[in-house]
Amino acid sequence: MATQEFPLFAMAESWLLARRCPPDAIEPPDVHVAADALTHALENRVRRDAVRFTMLDSYTDDGASPQVVVMLRSPGPEAEAPFRILWESYDVASGAHTLREGGFTTYDEARAWWNAWQQGDPPPLRPPAPAPRRGTSATAPVRPASTGLQGRSR
Repeated sequence: MATQEFPLFAMAESWLLARRCPPDAIEPPDVHVAADALTHALENRVRRDAVRFTMLDSYTDDGASPQVVVMLRSPGPEAEAPFRILWESYDVASGAHTLREGGFTTYDEARAWWNAWQQGDPPPLRPPAPAPRRGTSATAPVRPASTGLQGRSR
């Protein structure tokens, strides 16, 4: 049986859906609760489209303010902002999480945001412009190469 680990719940769901898992089997109620409508909409898009992105890097912090940051690249030439950052934060008190996305034209821009985030001073994420929708690839995102970041997996 094929297995794969992903830093975000919606990315794991995307992988399962691409392998014909029934959607109702992977979305139990009251599990991984979205804090707002924007998070819910973005998770739905990630579930639908994650298989077309390549994961370049990820970091999970399970400390007092849990968060996950993922850097992705869209392989298609049609993408205006082919580099994406997904930033999930979890509110322990409410049990809900917030997911935000930023789009970057170059890897260097995405890495600059990442570095600022690591220093505790990230600029606001710029939402990416919507790209034309094409067929999805049957290839799952790849695991990131080791970057030397010291994170803890969930």
